[in-house]
Amino acid sequence: MISISMCMIVKNEQDILARCLDSYAGTYDELIIVDTGSTDNTKEIAAHYTDKIYDFEWINDFSAARNFAFSKATKEYIYSADADEVLSEENRRRFRLLKETMLPEIEIVQMKYGNQLQNGTVYNFDEEYRPKLFRRLRSFVWEEPIHETVRLEPVVYDSDIVITHMPEQNHAGRDLANFRKQIAQGRFEVGGKLPTESELMKIFGVGRSTVREAVKILANMGLLKVQQGAGTFVESRTARNESMERCMQRADIGDLEEVRRILEVAIVERAAQRRTQADIEKIGTHLARRGAAAAAGRLNDCIAADVDFHVALSEATHNEILHELYRAASVHLQKRLEHIYTDTGCLLASQSTHERLLRNVVAQEPRKALETIAVILQEP
Repeated sequence: MISISMCMIVKNEQDILARCLDSYAGTYDELIIVDTGSTDNTKEIAAHYTDKIYDFEWINDFSAARNFAFSKATKEYIYSADADEVLSEENRRRFRLLKETMLPEIEIVQMKYGNQLQNGTVYNFDEEYRPKLFRRLRSFVWEEPIHETVRLEPVVYDSDIVITHMPEQNHAGRDLANFRKQIAQGRFEVGGKLPTESELMKIFGVGRSTVREAVKILANMGLLKVQQGAGTFVESRTARNESMERCMQRADIGDLEEVRRILEVAIVERAAQRRTQADIEKIGTHLARRGAAAAAGRLNDCIAADVDFHVALSEATHNEILHELYRAASVHLQKRLEHIYTDTGCLLASQSTHERLLRNVVAQEPRKALETIAVILQEP
């Protein structure tokens, strides 16, 4: 019987991680979890299944994270899993049978990736084969009795195991942002031809439909140029036709958070200098809502009130551009925050710091307001 290390990269998977790991019970001998920056209870849930949990700084490169996970494996074979996968009882039986009977010369096992369109997936296929199980250390074998040569192509086995893909949310925006970032960072040269669809699928770890949709959108932005019969070429590293609203919609949550932090420093200083009595009353109303919702455990209400509080501060700068920039970023950030926080604990703990910030603004103390916002930005 072969031994298997199951490797998984995760980020904010608290709602689905246990479902996945329970469905794979009895199929692996070692579980490697690589966390790329979870802010929910993902790591705590993972700790119920393994003590081999590693942190990896996210650099917008799924391959780098996957390679790091593979480097921690110690068993004969490595199984590459994702948290939004589920193995049915019948397919778990097939997996165990494969583990018991697999021929030693097999180096890669492909399994059918079964798509669940009703679950908001970005893939439009029903089933397709994907390489899932890999020999950790490859043995090179000489072939042919006279003109001997080393076999370079791996021995691949197409199994009858079906892995069901059941995502909780659509990752199309994330995948598009990653594709665009790779272009901006120069991975694909301007004027150069993009790899084939199949190669792009492997590079980004997505399905064919995702690649095609991304190419279409990036071509509309002016980043790519599709030439019939010749291929797709990189036209530019910066978009020419994309609106700020569209940019906000597809932005990575880390980018939105960075913009928010930069803007808030400028906002509190100017709000403390320019606020009116009407501004103070509006800010105070939202802060009271925030505190009440946090104390009552109403998470979505608390997040909405928190965003309204900071937007009202931006309005108190009486700088229309600064206010609109912050408002636009916050609208999209709010949607992401609702998927990250699990309760109001952190928000309740930071209520007193927010009250201090309001006092600084009321007293027209910009220096103290800057000190307080620095504390808030360090809070979880």
